[in-house]
Amino acid sequence: MRDEVRALAKAGRWSDLAGLADRRRPEIEAAEAEVAWSIAEALVRTDRVPEAIALFSRGLAAPRASADERRAGLLRALPLLPMAEIDRLCAAIPGGDLASIRIDLIRARLSAVLHGEAGQAVAPADLAAFQAYAEAAPDPNQAALVARYAFKRSDLPEALSWFKRAVARGGDAMVAHGLAHTLLRIGLRREAEDVAYAWREPLVNNALLFIDILERDLTRAVPPAIEPERLRRYAEMTAATASGEGAQALA
Repeated sequence: MRDEVRALAKAGRWSDLAGLADRRRPEIEAAEAEVAWSIAEALVRTDRVPEAIALFSRGLAAPRASADERRAGLLRALPLLPMAEIDRLCAAIPGGDLASIRIDLIRARLSAVLHGEAGQAVAPADLAAFQAYAEAAPDPNQAALVARYAFKRSDLPEALSWFKRAVARGGDAMVAHGLAHTLLRIGLRREAEDVAYAWREPLVNNALLFIDILERDLTRAVPPAIEPERLRRYAEMTAATASGEGAQALA
């Protein structure tokens, strides 16, 4: 059973896996925790979320489930279920079992807030714990998550600091896009322009932002002084992106 379930999950054959669970329910209920988590994922991915939540709940509350198995189940559920459901699952688990995955849970809550999930907020102590983790983590995505959360709260100095960290650690063009928008919100237009231009090729949104920044300056009643090199690269980008607004601003 375990090998069959594992193979179907690895292949992403979620409908087949959900069908297997329907046909062999007694075996599934008696199987080890890993099987239950895979079946629960299959149920989520085949739009049977209430059944998946019920299976996660039973598996996590099972007397035979070890702390490691409960943690594995929660980690499996994190990317699949709304944070409100994760909170309900966590409430049935001894608090000590969750200590080693605290950062994972905070990360998921930060993401839930960024995605506008209703009723979600990050406690100050949790934010501080994640910031300390992100400060030490080489992965730029951790710093970028803190930056995006700060930007959403309009804490622009904090967002700027964390976006700069993320870019310095190898963050991608989307991270640079966040940095450019933060600089723009702060009023550092020239710096935002330079960041957007530097990251124009990996992400077209950066090219469009670059054009928009200069376009606003060029179409003012009294345009500021703009160096020839900046005008050259602006003209180059408007031609490359076929921007009608940009071409009009140059006219």
